[in-house]
Formats: sequence, structure tokens, C-alpha cells
Amino acid sequence: MAEALFVAKHLLAHLLLPPIGFLWLALIGVLVRRRRPWGTTLTAGGLLLALLASTPVVSGALLSMVESRGGAAVGAQALDTSGARPPSRQAVDAGTPQAIVVLGGGLRFDARERPAPLGLGTASAERVVHGVRLARRSHLPVAVTGGPVIYATASEAALMAQVMTEDFGITPRWLEERALDTRDNATRTAALLGPGGVRRIVLVTHAYHMARARYAFERAGFDVTPAPFGFLGGDGDIDWMRWLPSARGAALAYLAAHEAIGELWYRLADTFGPDVDKAAPR
Repeated sequence: MAEALFVAKHLLAHLLLPPIGFLWLALIGVLVRRRRPWGTTLTAGGLLLALLASTPVVSGALLSMVESRGGAAVGAQALDTSGARPPSRQAVDAGTPQAIVVLGGGLRFDARERPAPLGLGTASAERVVHGVRLARRSHLPVAVTGGPVIYATASEAALMAQVMTEDFGITPRWLEERALDTRDNATRTAALLGPGGVRRIVLVTHAYHMARARYAFERAGFDVTPAPFGFLGGDGDIDWMRWLPSARGAALAYLAAHEAIGELWYRLADTFGPDVDKAAPR
């Protein structure tokens, strides 16, 4: 049931979020324009909004606002403890992070791939690399979280741990392998780390995803130090091509809408719904 809802949610997102959602408005306008005087206006408005949403200078600005809500990036030097106290001592110091949590970002499957058809998607691979960098600087233990994908024989967390161990020599201490979305990542990771008293974490995910992820993990009881990376919005590039609609612009608009609506949904659910899992660390 949970997997079916997960698929339905992602299907609706792809069909309704910008810029596709605006094109549906234009189509409705075309269908009703002969009977309704506002049909032509709806068509023109939908097409104009789709064009604007696909323009990098517009969608990039929207995504920049989403990314800014997640917090500034943490420098690796800020977590460098090699010349200070041993990690075991720092773990008990007030305010010092106790662990790094790396969020899964999807898998990919291609039967042509060798040696393994199933591997990490681009987002997951990038998060693994960033998490490894921070782990080497800070000497903090690592948790990876990401559940199964319908077509996969292994969880995101298992494949992330495999890459970290075999390719980078960093073995995660915790694997959370059941989560299906960001909120699930937070509540299940809280249940996994809570019994050991781990409450202060460095959270690793892409900048566009950080605001929603940070909210979910703080709601689950964690004290979060955000470690966003891969900023995509508002890069300051003044290339005139950014004023032209493009596939990249459309992708940025989708990310901005997906994350903003996702965070809003979480907040509304927490306001009007039941409390989060009681297993969350305090």
C-alpha cells in the first residue's frame, strides 16, 4: 500500500507541477473557448506561465529562494577535528554533531551496465561523495538512509554503504533501509539513532532539497547542522541564454515547485495531523 501511494504521489507530481501543470491550463482553455469567453485568456495565460517557468532566469530565482531556506553550506574546515579532541570526547560535547546522515536520492537500473546493472542515481552518488568528504574531515560516524525501489533488489542505503565502503574506505555505522520519502527518512532514522542517544547530526543532501529535509529531521527530534551542496538557483550568470526558455529552466521550475509544495504539505500535515513518531530522539 505504501509503495502504491509513493508511485501515485510521484505520478501526480510529474503531471501537475510546472511547467506541465500550466500546459494543462492552456489545454482546458482550448477545450472550452467556444463556450466560455475566458477560454482564450486561460489558454494564453497557461502558455505564458509555462514559458516563464521554463526560463532559467525566472525558475533559477524561484529555486534560489527555496535553497536559501535550507541554510548555508557548512565548510569542511568547520568540522575538522583532527587537531582538537578525539572523536569520542567530541561526541559528548554540547553542540557538537554526533553523526553525519546522508539521504538517498534514487537508484538507476540499466541491463547494459557492468559490473552491476543496478547502481546509484546521480543524486545519490553526489550525496555519497559529499558525505565522505565531511566524514573524513570530522571523523564522525555516518548513517545512510534510503529504502527499496520497486525495480531494485537492494535498498538505496545498502548500495550507498557499499560504495562508501568499497570505493572510499568509509563504512557507515547505521543503515536505514525502509524509508520511501523524506519524512520517512527522518522518522526511521530517528528510531535507529535515538536509542544510542544520537540527536545532533550533520544532514547531507542537495541544496534544493535541504529545506524540506531539514524541517522533517528537526520535526523528528534532531538538532540539524545542514550541509547542503550543489546549488542550482541564482548562480549570478548573466549569459543572455538564461532569458530563453529551455529544458534546464523547466527542470529548475519543477524542482522549485516540488520542494516548496512538499515542505508546505509537511507543515500542514503536522499542524492538522497527529504527532510524529514517538520513537524520535529528544
